[in-house]
Amino acid sequence: MNTTLLNHRERLLIRMEIRQFFLHPRSLHFVPLTLAGVMLVLWSHLASPFIAVIVVVFAGLEPQFNNILFRTPLELESLIMFPTEWTTVVKAKNVATIVLMGIMSPIVAAALLYFSPHPVTLEGFSDAVLYIASVFFPLIHVGNMRSVQHPRRSTAWQADDLAGIVELLISMSFLSLPYAVFVEALEVPIICLLYSAASSIFWWRYSIPKTAELIAKKRIEICL
Repeated sequence: MNTTLLNHRERLLIRMEIRQFFLHPRSLHFVPLTLAGVMLVLWSHLASPFIAVIVVVFAGLEPQFNNILFRTPLELESLIMFPTEWTTVVKAKNVATIVLMGIMSPIVAAALLYFSPHPVTLEGFSDAVLYIASVFFPLIHVGNMRSVQHPRRSTAWQADDLAGIVELLISMSFLSLPYAVFVEALEVPIICLLYSAASSIFWWRYSIPKTAELIAKKRIEICL
């Protein structure tokens, strides 16, 4: 019995997703976002320089969260033509987002923290990692639902992309509530860590199959 979390087809799709991200103009969103991040990190009232890193990375990866069906204008139609289960497609796209998060975070951090007038501490780093863990999987679930309900056929340099970034940052602010309660208010980070683990299980067991089910039901409607 195969006990691996990802099968060969899923791993292939993940590699394709990552490669396609860096070949697409949306990857260039990181250029102006990083410049804006430098201005943010220089702001004297910023509590931690890692806040700027988090904002830039999530904003730059916004299409990976909110528009998984149309990384290219005819992607969904192409996927319909192939005998691949939607569960496999959604899982591969979500896991590719996790990998891209791991790739882009240290790159952006290196660029922004170089300019930071604030001290970079291990405590600040651990808080940032815990925060990302607490919002990441809920944000993927919200993005999966958003991708089905309000898909965008093109993501490059358009007003819709800016609107998507604003929407993602607003969603992050609401999803930050558990971190604010467990870490900032109660000062019990272990509860936040448990919450993050539970949210990852929810994503794996519910969000992926639920999104796949919705795509199967609405694929013709989405293509119109």
